[in-house]
Amino acid sequence: MNSSPRLQLRLLGGFTLDRDGEPCKLAYEKGRALLAYLAMEPARTHTRSSLASMFWPDLAHDAALANLRQILHSLRQTLNAASPATPLLRVDRESVRLDPEAGLAVDAVEFSAAPSPCPATPDPAHCMSCIAGMEAMERLLGGEFMDGFALPECPGFEEWLQVQREAMHLHALGRLVRLSDCHERMGACDKSLPFAQRFLELEPWNEEGLRRVMRLLALNGQRANALARHEAFCRTLKKDLSVLPSDETHMLAERIQRGELSPDRRRMADALPVAAPPPAAAERRQVTVLYCELVAVGVDDPDEALALLREPQALCSEIIRDKSGYLVQIRGGSLLAYFGYPRASENAARLAVQAALEVTRTAFAGLELRASVHTGMVISGDRQVPDAIGATSGLAIRLRQLADRGEVAISAATQRLVAGYFDCLSLGQQHLSGVTRPLEVFRVSRESGARDRLEAASALTPLIGRKREIASLLALWRETLAGKGRFVLLRGEAGIGKSRLVLALKDAIPDPAARVRELRCVPEHSQSPFHPLTALFGFTLAFSSEDSPASKFDKLAAYVETNYPKNDPDTVALLARMLGLPVRAPYREPASSPQQQRERTLAILLDRLCLLASRQPMLLVVEDLHWADPSTLELLNLFIQRTPGVPILTVLAARPGFKPSWDENLVPTLTLNALNDADTAVLIKAVAPEIPPASIPRIIERADGIPLFAEELAREIAATDQPAIPSTLHDLLMARLDGMGEAKTVAQLAAAIGREFSVDLLRKIAPFDDATLKALLGQLRDAGLLLGDIRSDMHFRHSLIRDAAYQSQTRDERAATHRRIGAALEAAGTGIRPEVLAQHWAAGGEAREAVTCWIAAGKLASQHSASQEALAHFKSGLALIEALPAGPERLRMELDLQIGLGSAATATQGYASAEGAAAYARAMALCDWQESGPDMFPAIWGLWASASSRDGYPHALELAHRLLRMADQDDDPIHAAQGHFAVADTLYWQADFHAAREHLEHAVATCLPAHHKRHVADFGEDAGVTAGSYLSWVLWFLGFPDQARETSRKTLVLARRLGHPYSLAYALTFAAILHCRLRLPTKALSLAKETFEVASQHGFPLWQIGAMLSSGWARVMQGKHDGIESLQHCVETTRAAMGGVTLVVLEPLVDAYVALELFDAALSVNENALATGSAIGDHHVDAELHRLKGESLRGLENACEAEACFHRALEISRGQHAKSLELRAAMSMARLWQTQGKRDEARCLLEEVYHWFTEGFGTLDLQNARELLHSLGGKPAS
Repeated sequence: MNSSPRLQLRLLGGFTLDRDGEPCKLAYEKGRALLAYLAMEPARTHTRSSLASMFWPDLAHDAALANLRQILHSLRQTLNAASPATPLLRVDRESVRLDPEAGLAVDAVEFSAAPSPCPATPDPAHCMSCIAGMEAMERLLGGEFMDGFALPECPGFEEWLQVQREAMHLHALGRLVRLSDCHERMGACDKSLPFAQRFLELEPWNEEGLRRVMRLLALNGQRANALARHEAFCRTLKKDLSVLPSDETHMLAERIQRGELSPDRRRMADALPVAAPPPAAAERRQVTVLYCELVAVGVDDPDEALALLREPQALCSEIIRDKSGYLVQIRGGSLLAYFGYPRASENAARLAVQAALEVTRTAFAGLELRASVHTGMVISGDRQVPDAIGATSGLAIRLRQLADRGEVAISAATQRLVAGYFDCLSLGQQHLSGVTRPLEVFRVSRESGARDRLEAASALTPLIGRKREIASLLALWRETLAGKGRFVLLRGEAGIGKSRLVLALKDAIPDPAARVRELRCVPEHSQSPFHPLTALFGFTLAFSSEDSPASKFDKLAAYVETNYPKNDPDTVALLARMLGLPVRAPYREPASSPQQQRERTLAILLDRLCLLASRQPMLLVVEDLHWADPSTLELLNLFIQRTPGVPILTVLAARPGFKPSWDENLVPTLTLNALNDADTAVLIKAVAPEIPPASIPRIIERADGIPLFAEELAREIAATDQPAIPSTLHDLLMARLDGMGEAKTVAQLAAAIGREFSVDLLRKIAPFDDATLKALLGQLRDAGLLLGDIRSDMHFRHSLIRDAAYQSQTRDERAATHRRIGAALEAAGTGIRPEVLAQHWAAGGEAREAVTCWIAAGKLASQHSASQEALAHFKSGLALIEALPAGPERLRMELDLQIGLGSAATATQGYASAEGAAAYARAMALCDWQESGPDMFPAIWGLWASASSRDGYPHALELAHRLLRMADQDDDPIHAAQGHFAVADTLYWQADFHAAREHLEHAVATCLPAHHKRHVADFGEDAGVTAGSYLSWVLWFLGFPDQARETSRKTLVLARRLGHPYSLAYALTFAAILHCRLRLPTKALSLAKETFEVASQHGFPLWQIGAMLSSGWARVMQGKHDGIESLQHCVETTRAAMGGVTLVVLEPLVDAYVALELFDAALSVNENALATGSAIGDHHVDAELHRLKGESLRGLENACEAEACFHRALEISRGQHAKSLELRAAMSMARLWQTQGKRDEARCLLEEVYHWFTEGFGTLDLQNARELLHSLGGKPAS
């Protein structure tokens, strides 16, 4: 990118385009608008269709496209003339975009860029540099974004323009606040003041801005000016809005009046060694944004419009603040507020929609009012800019165009969070200007009346795993029916199912409407006296939003007089005061003192609660007691002491952090624990039966037994198949973290380490001293967010809490934390798992270090036969390769990864692995197909390993000889052993047993124990084991069964001593199959069992097949017919895992069919086997297949064809020097001839081959041969 752009586009304060200071003229107004639109999102590709619709909405589509072509042509001419070397516009038949690398400097883009974060340790030099940069950015703001520009005929562009202006305004406010704060922290209050004053000019109604100016004026010695500012603000508020400043503002004025803020005090404070806190770090968080638009209808004069808007804005602002909205803007005819900011709230979306409904119901003459609400993720830092990027806020602003006068429009994201609480009508998929994809939008008509999640749910999930708890509650209810007062504190985490359990209890009570009363505590009113009682009264008296205060008072008076006619005359007045209602005649305000009124109010409420149970036993439920206000807690305390004999069952539900003030002996605790995995699985299936079974364990792991977590995760995965934190849980999780203050930072750092973390490692990356860190960890543990020992290792109680803490950090902050973790782990030296280090380097953006660690992790896993893990590690490394700069180092790293991947894929998927073959082929390409260098050998080795399955044995032999030539050139004993083995292996399948024996013996002799680690690291297996295993088979074929067994035994001893699971599974498989050939089913079965255990434990599917093959054949030979099924299964899986060795499975299956006298099945499989062997060049069991074909035909009484098959078997086995197979063929022919009366021919044939043998006379084949010779009158050897 050109570091000194020649083209400048200035959008702040107007529109100018110049080249090196010379203006460039654009012919069309819409050309300027289009350039600004493209320049603000340079990385985005816009379709021609969308641009034509935005700028010519009233024209037919073809005409609009024609106009766009003309504008683009003119725009390109101007831009190309200004920058001929690098075209700015990238235009094709379908789309248009501005090239971000072409060198166009846009002041608005620079202005909206987030300033760099403050370092953990204050650095004056860094601070001064940062301040200078921000001041330079501030000077860019020459006025409003595209000031004076308008395209009224293009509402889509006007909408986009308004969003940009709002965003620039917010960025300006945030930068002014940060500049003012930074200067103040540096001790330069005189430099801080102008930025604070500029902020107040932009936001004259902002009390926080006023207080900043007042404080700085006082600290600069201008106390009278500061107090004058306060008095003027009070007068303006009183006159224009009929309200007064907050108590906080008045208290600041009093401090200034007393002289507590002065230059002398500031100098004293500066002398203290106390570091000012840095500005809040940027965070990712979910917020719900409310946008209200107020329009003065038919008013053209700006002063008149402003006067008309003042009172409505003040009232709407009060409504929003009452619902805990964070109001950042009262500007023109708009209000922008954030819910769930600066502190998350579990009810953020619900409160935002409630506020929107209340605002739109407020009627003002001459005004149109509409509202829109959207929920999304934002990057927040400075309190004045909750949404630094502006995308979520922009969408909320755009949504209001779909709301008519007095209506509320909400996005689908918000609707998911408030579903059931409000009656919503879907408006379908809507296209919004500046938004690429259509969005579903809803119109909200009213609240549904649902008071909690269970009432709002369209269908309830069954109560699972709570039989003991519900039984305990029902037992207490039975005692209540007997006239006793009972209490229970239901304690459990958020989402554990406290409310669901209470609902199950209510369902078990006849006529619950008459017998159940509920008090609900909410976080927004934790300091509002008696709020649960006032809400209950409002529900009981059917207060509506349309009721005036006077109407509500009349309802209250009528209710009290009707239901409690003997009450004290002050009762109505006291209850009215509690409800915030004016007292009306004939009732009068109580004459007693405030304390006496409070005591009397407590007494009245206590009497009301007890009287509720006077007619029949009652269930009183107090939900979310941890949010109760002090007055409500005091009332409950009195109630608990007073009501043992009143038939009320009081169920108090609270989270673990709640500490009761009453005698705990009076109120037993029933604790709800997490569900077990089985119950959680049942719940998941009930919520989302369509979820694939493979997804259920993943949900169980993340839910940690919390039913709400399990439900929402199940719904999220069923809908999106994404494992992200469900938006329905985000506010709940973040509310817990936001309540931790400075400890939240510790949670975020720990989350970057992982769900489990070392406190020692955390100490190395946290900006706290040891005592502070321990205290903050203690707070997190006390709050139930962490478990473990503060002195050693800790872990997050819930996976989702860790995820929320981790994801609340911006990408840059997460990356920086991971880099610190990586450096700390690396500095620790030995004992650090490379895959852990790799994950941190990768997350920190350090690709080179990450790839290096992934290679090390893959090799280490391969050495321990953790092939699945090795495969994942090598893939992770390859995923980062493109992030490395091209060059020899990258080539070297990819080569290591591809070779490792090939080896791991072969181990996990079999020698026919397509993934492994592709990896080795890529490795060869990286070597540039040169037969030199140490890396070429493993690459060709990998291709050789799968060649038989892919291309047949002739091609595999070519590659094997190539390996041997390379080994000779390298003079490398490891390569020599592998080369000889490769040649021998291939020759074995081609039935050249003599040549195979020579190469195998050479490989065994060459492979030394000291070479084991390198064999395993480079090839995934030990050549001494593989060559020894094949040698045992070759010796049996050649007629040396005793030597074969001894070689197999020694190979097994070696494999066990090496401790390499893959090599052990290899040796066990070959030993089991050898004992099948030796006709020793019991021993074969024992070896197969061990093989299967090792292969299953370490994930070796090919050797699992080998184990099933041996055990299947052995069971058939033991008379168990179910062995056939195992053999049939092996045939199918072998074709997929390693088609080149299919005959190893087909031949025993034919043998088993013959043993069971299933001759037709045997002939069918035999035909398949012979065809397969011919196709791939595998002839090592041709003789046996022809013999077994003959046995099948003989069994079907076709002696003539059977004899021909036996002749063919003898001919093949003699040509291959396969004496063991020749002996079997001779026995089969001798038996046939014996039945035909050809005893002499039979005896001569069998004697010749039998007398060749020098060993193995204890094997079943030779014993059978001897017995047959004896029956033929021959003379067996002794």
